Amino acid sequence: MTQTVAEKTSIPEKAWRRQTDSPTWWIAFSCGSVILHLLAFWFISSYQLFGSRSANYGSPVPIEFIEISPQKSSSVQPKSKPKSKPVSSKAIKPIVPQNSQSAENLSTVVKPPVFTNDGNAIAFNNQKIEQQLAQQERQQRLLQQQQLAEQQRLLEAEQQRQLAEQLRQRQIKQAELEAQILQQEKLQQRILAQQLRQQEAEQKRQLEIQRQQEAEQKRQLEIQRQQEEEQQRQLEIQRQQEAEQKRQLEIQRQQEEEQQRQLEAQRQQEENNRRLAQQGKLEAEEQRRLATRQQPQNPGDGEKITDKIINQQGQNVKQASTSNQQTPESPVKNNEDEDIPLNQSQETQLNQSGALLTANWDIVPYQPKNDIPENPPKLRENISKNFVIKTSQENNFDPVEFQVYLTIDEEGKVEELFVDPNTLGQKRQQYQIYVDKNLKGKKLFYPATDTDPRTGKQTPRASKSLIRIKIQ
Repeated sequence: MTQTVAEKTSIPEKAWRRQTDSPTWWIAFSCGSVILHLLAFWFISSYQLFGSRSANYGSPVPIEFIEISPQKSSSVQPKSKPKSKPVSSKAIKPIVPQNSQSAENLSTVVKPPVFTNDGNAIAFNNQKIEQQLAQQERQQRLLQQQQLAEQQRLLEAEQQRQLAEQLRQRQIKQAELEAQILQQEKLQQRILAQQLRQQEAEQKRQLEIQRQQEAEQKRQLEIQRQQEEEQQRQLEIQRQQEAEQKRQLEIQRQQEEEQQRQLEAQRQQEENNRRLAQQGKLEAEEQRRLATRQQPQNPGDGEKITDKIINQQGQNVKQASTSNQQTPESPVKNNEDEDIPLNQSQETQLNQSGALLTANWDIVPYQPKNDIPENPPKLRENISKNFVIKTSQENNFDPVEFQVYLTIDEEGKVEELFVDPNTLGQKRQQYQIYVDKNLKGKKLFYPATDTDPRTGKQTPRASKSLIRIKIQ
């Protein structure tokens, strides 16, 4: 594939550099150049104007007034030439400047007027005046140069005198500084010697104090070793006590589990007794109905039989209720006097026929109440999760961490507290009194709530909770 001419020709580096220059730089450069040229032109023109004025005012300018007499007119005058006006024969007075010095110079320079008809005389006089002006200008320039040279010489002499004075002052200051430095060095040497003596005395005193401290530390270490041995003996005794407490707590836990099993068995027995009572009533009704159908002629005998069966079942129910009343915390009540509800169709049939009828029963199974609320109690925002109780000098408590069971009412107040004996053992009563004093009756929680099935609202209720207290 062939290359084009544009691809073959390379752009020179010089042109690329010109393209990278900023246009602002070029504009600033152009403006600066124009301004510099204008300033130079203004300085030159002002200098020339000032020099010409100073030359005119500073030196006397001689002025000659020439009176030209009128020429005699020829007999034949050309038509093209206009007639010249006659010049007055009166002599023109010279103009004298106001400056007295210039007037004196003019008096010496001004010549009497010359009356000639030759025009060359005027030109000669003008040339002479110009020469005199040029000579005066040269003299003035020479005088200015001499004055400038004199001023420059005086200025240089003054500068040299000032430099010599500055050098002398500098030498004086340097000598004063050297004297001050020597004095300061001597003073510092004396101070350093005094400081060295003080440091040596201080080091000796510190060494003596250090020896005393080492002796005191040895004595303290001996006391600390004895205390550690005593603490180890106490810890060994405490471990033995804790092992005994754990064993007792294990026995107590087993007893509580046994009580729970007994309560559960008792609750099941009560449920079975209630089912048997309901079933006995149903069987009695069924037997009464069968007796009524089998002996239609002797209804009294059937009623006696059914009454006998009902009485027997009632005695069984009474025995079950008596056994239930002997248990202190039985949740089941005596169902002997409960009425058996009938639906509307059965009541209507019973009223119309006047006979005893049976009905189908839907027994609601016993549901023990769950003691755990739907929403457990919560700590308030300004209460921390760990209650830190500092021991005072009066209460000699050991740093310990233990659990406390709380009973919380519907308002979130702590009603009852029970310290867990598993963590404290024999000192439980002492900690129980201290916890009751600091926590009992205080509104620390948001109460537990349950959802009302009828309204759907959250209703507060009493509940229980477990907290951990750290004494340090």
